[in-house]
Amino acid sequence: MTVRTESCPQCGGRVPLTYGDRVACPYCASSLVRIASSDPASPDAGAATAPPEASSVWGVRMKRSQLPDARSGVPVLAWMIPADWEFEGGVTWRDSVAMPALIRFRAWNPAGHEQIECLPQIPNTWTRNIVTKALGKFGPKRHLIRFDGLEQREPLSSREALRELVVPRYRGLTADQRSGKIRGGLLGFLDPEQVQHHGPGVQQYMQGVQQRMQVLQQGLQQVQNLVKGLDVARRFKPQGYASPDLVVQYVEDEALPHLAATMRQENPDMGPPPSTDGARVRLRYTLDGREMEEDIFCVVSSVTTQTGSGLLAEEQVHWVAESLFAFRAERGHLDAMARACMASVKSIRMNPQWFMAYQAESRRILQERIAMQQALQQMAAAQRASFQRSMHRLSDVSRTISETGDMVMSGYESRSASYDRMSDNWSEAMRGVDSYAAPGGGSVELPGGYEHAWTNGLGEYVMTDSGFLNPNDFASGNWERMQRGR
Repeated sequence: MTVRTESCPQCGGRVPLTYGDRVACPYCASSLVRIASSDPASPDAGAATAPPEASSVWGVRMKRSQLPDARSGVPVLAWMIPADWEFEGGVTWRDSVAMPALIRFRAWNPAGHEQIECLPQIPNTWTRNIVTKALGKFGPKRHLIRFDGLEQREPLSSREALRELVVPRYRGLTADQRSGKIRGGLLGFLDPEQVQHHGPGVQQYMQGVQQRMQVLQQGLQQVQNLVKGLDVARRFKPQGYASPDLVVQYVEDEALPHLAATMRQENPDMGPPPSTDGARVRLRYTLDGREMEEDIFCVVSSVTTQTGSGLLAEEQVHWVAESLFAFRAERGHLDAMARACMASVKSIRMNPQWFMAYQAESRRILQERIAMQQALQQMAAAQRASFQRSMHRLSDVSRTISETGDMVMSGYESRSASYDRMSDNWSEAMRGVDSYAAPGGGSVELPGGYEHAWTNGLGEYVMTDSGFLNPNDFASGNWERMQRGR
């Protein structure tokens, strides 16, 4: 009996002898199907009774899967996965102009632990200016406040992003990191391995930091245990499946400058030139009592814009950790299935209709923010106008109060003057005198009862009831008529 081939076309591993037409590769978990050979049948008389594998070869059996999106109503993408595998995923829409949606999906072998997963991208932004340059390595490496849904974090290389960002977020921490022996300490730039030679004081400080971090991690774990299973925990749980929290071990990592270009071989003209900052890291951990290995790939793309000059120069760096694909298999079988996993990843085709919906959502959010900014500006202008009107009203009220006060004061002064005149008149009547205005100023009191009074300025006075009597006609000197006082 002649067997044309009994090796897997994906990984080259030996396929166990079987009379069935379907089998799973024990090395790469590819679903294989027996395909009849195109060679002419052997003239041997016993060929009719030969087993089916005598004139056949193994082929990979794949199926097409789509990632649905309930919000847009169209599938996000389609890709080819092994026929016996299962698929799940979802889309997370968010309020961000730069990246309004994040996708996550995976395909896995229900009869084993093999898995291909696409992790959500991690978009970031960072500002470089004279302050950050002056602080250097002693400055903060990230800020907790997000800007347009982008995390504010200093740019990292693909290798650094895998170890410091992707793996801790989607897989877990190493045993040293969980015990508090982490590089960077509480402030993000202190390294216990570097400061141990700088004196016992620094070492004591770092030990205190590690102890506080252990207490904090224990407290967080207790809180997680308390809220586990509660409705509030399920309410804030992300849609779809969750990442495992594992104790990971780094086995190896390598730079892959052609990773992005390799993943875009089918569409080389799509989008800007691919980034050359790519890397792969291999992890080892225990899952469901089995030792697993996993390769996680990452490409870091960045765009830098500069504004200002001199001391006011500022660089805005927008960078994203993308192409986060993870291949998982039992220990010792990962290399065999790597080719099949990469072929599946390369088969991913984005739906142009969904991408149009993605761009439309970005424009909608931008328009809403512009409308909100305009509304805020109108509200601010209305508040300024209202304040100005209030100030005008206050000015009018102040002027009215001032005028009212003047009127009250004038009335008071008039009443006081009237009371003074009444008092003076009453006093003069009681004493029998009348007051007259002296020519040189002041006043003088003369005997009352007369209608007219004259004076020559020398202290002499003439009083008479006759309006025709003029002392200048019969007396020497210069006589002037005196005016009666108040």
